[in-house]
Amino acid sequence: YFIEGHKRILQEFGVEFNNWIRESSIYEKGYVDEVLGLFQEKKLTYVKDGAVWLRTTEFGDKEDRVVITSDKRHTYLLPDIAYHLDKMKRQYNRLINIWGPDHQAQIRSLQSGMMALGYPRGTLEVLIVQQVHLRKAGKLIKMSKRAGVLKTLEELLKHIPKDVVRFFLLMRSNSQHLDFDLDLALKQSDENPVYYIQYAHARIKSIIKRLRNRALSAATVLP
Repeated sequence: YFIEGHKRILQEFGVEFNNWIRESSIYEKGYVDEVLGLFQEKKLTYVKDGAVWLRTTEFGDKEDRVVITSDKRHTYLLPDIAYHLDKMKRQYNRLINIWGPDHQAQIRSLQSGMMALGYPRGTLEVLIVQQVHLRKAGKLIKMSKRAGVLKTLEELLKHIPKDVVRFFLLMRSNSQHLDFDLDLALKQSDENPVYYIQYAHARIKSIIKRLRNRALSAATVLP
């Protein structure tokens, strides 16, 4: 249900993925057990306090990480490594992950896990996309994932055109925080940066149309 909802909203926003991978499929393919077996063969695991630990410090992590808890549950790290093994088995040689800032602390652990499998440093690159803050009437709209207070992309698209939202998101580098001014995004004036782009696009189309009417082409008059 959630995946289908994400697919629909992203499609409306103009974003498409070639593949959607379910975590259950990684278990079904046996990659989680395969990864654990590879680590054990390399003597990169040990048991402490009833849990199974991976020696990620040997690959640059600041501390070793638990991969199986004392009550025999897998931590997120083990299937995450297995998922990236799945990517490598699909003949990709460079992996790029796009994460939110709240997962930044997990980067080194996952990269160390890939190196523990035998892949060179740099195989996995993680790009951090900073949060988007919404503003209305000059005030920040407070949101909290823990409290369940948030605004979704779907809600945003009900009030603001898709192209405007896309433009505002691209105005800043993904490594910078973005204050999304809802009032500004809806303004039909030169205060809105989208206005200039739309105006320039309309002017260019008008010029091209006039050139065609005169039996000329843009290539004829442009250097």
